Amino acid sequence: MTQQLSELETLRPRRRRQRVTSLTVGLTLVAILILMALLAPLVAPFDPNLQTMSSRLLAPSAQHWFGTDGFGRDLLSRVIYGARPTLLLVSLILVLTIPAGLLIGITAGYVGGWTERLLMRITDIFLSLPNLVIALALVAILGPGLMNGALALALTSWPPFAVRRAPKRWRCAVATTLPPRGCRASPAFV
Repeated sequence: MTQQLSELETLRPRRRRQRVTSLTVGLTLVAILILMALLAPLVAPFDPNLQTMSSRLLAPSAQHWFGTDGFGRDLLSRVIYGARPTLLLVSLILVLTIPAGLLIGITAGYVGGWTERLLMRITDIFLSLPNLVIALALVAILGPGLMNGALALALTSWPPFAVRRAPKRWRCAVATTLPPRGCRASPAFV
């Protein structure tokens, strides 16, 4: 009997139960968004710029899932087509901010000394200011446009990537009360 049970266990593979985590949900939503943006001409039910004055301000229905705007344009189609410039803007901001923030943080941690203090104080100043207000001020200076908006957001969004992206000796130096394991208390911060 025991031999028959062991044979059955070897014949039937065990299934691992898949856990639904926030990572899988987030990745699924991002994949759907990217797929919809890429396939916008095939997925969108109407032309996003076609104005039909007879169907102005319609409520959501079976024909217009999100309704229509003041010019009779289908809002679902406009949202689907609007994902394209949004994804372009987000990817441009990430391409600009992540390397800049990492470069500043790693430079501060590697060089140390007065360079670290200067770069981290500049980072602290940027972190203390509201990002969107500064970005709006920069857009007012640079002028309207998608690229100017992306540049303004990129110039104000780099500090979170610069903080604590440094080697161990720098992480040990910023521990003011209790140093982490393997670190000695730095005399400059005691």
